[in-house]
Amino acid sequence: MLKPSVNLFANGKLILTAEYFVLHGAKALALPVKYGQSLTVSPYSESAEQPDKLQTSGAGSAFKWKSYFKDRLWFSAKLDATDFDIIQSSDLRTAETLVQLLETVKVLNPGFMIEPGTEIKTELDFDPQWGLGSSSTLVSNLAEWAGVDPFVLNEKVFRGSGFDIACASANGPVFYTNGQKADPVELNYLFTENLFLVYSGKKQATREAISRRNANVPNEKIAEISLLTEKFASCSDLGEFQQLIHRHEKEVGKLIGQVPVQKRLFSDFQGAIKSLGAWGGDFLLAATEWDTEKLYGYFAEKGMTEVFRWRDMVKYRVLDNLG
Repeated sequence: MLKPSVNLFANGKLILTAEYFVLHGAKALALPVKYGQSLTVSPYSESAEQPDKLQTSGAGSAFKWKSYFKDRLWFSAKLDATDFDIIQSSDLRTAETLVQLLETVKVLNPGFMIEPGTEIKTELDFDPQWGLGSSSTLVSNLAEWAGVDPFVLNEKVFRGSGFDIACASANGPVFYTNGQKADPVELNYLFTENLFLVYSGKKQATREAISRRNANVPNEKIAEISLLTEKFASCSDLGEFQQLIHRHEKEVGKLIGQVPVQKRLFSDFQGAIKSLGAWGGDFLLAATEWDTEKLYGYFAEKGMTEVFRWRDMVKYRVLDNLG
């Protein structure tokens, strides 16, 4: 029997290269970020509020689930501890996804149980709309608590590539190939002061984005993207980095039949802009020689006010000494 007394944390994620292509076996460069999600489980206490009893035959007592974003409750539910039936929820769709996760955990580890009267709390230190991995961080934390493989749990419920799961427990950037163990990689960028991460103002649904991928990708194209990934990792010059961005955006655009975001929305930008993850939302990477004030002003005019320096977002294995 698992003792429900845990305090876990998982990193959020960004994918720098091979979005979409990673689903076909291309090597991706994945970035754990300094933001993430915690999960705490409070053990049952006789002095705690007694859970309501379900009126259905054979049902057990309930446990509570509360999800916070910076101390603000954004989701809550009360579930049956025996079969995870939803008793109450603030959002039915979110509750149904949670139940699917818990039921899958139970299949993977039949010994997993949540004691009646337990209160489970999750807390994001990033906005759920940012697309930094509210789902993958939850999967990682649940899997660690329940003693199951997070990649298997993720595949059964969300069917993604798994790069986000690799980021959840990584101490720094990694090379990730679908179905393989992530390999740590050192990014010795000397131009991080020229790199900015911009929230687009739109959250992209991962499941919908996955459904848009092209099912037929030639092996030579997968090899080409993998080589691009390695070039991104070893790049030491801002100009070369910008050229790699343009080349990568062109290749992804051809794969999914879309025009790169810089050409569509930022044609007057001096530098290079790259989509990070599913196109059409979440974060963008801007690589430019513009100073901070000019860059912030440019994106603010377009209604994008959440802009981060690379060094303030990307997690490294050692203390940043990036200027």
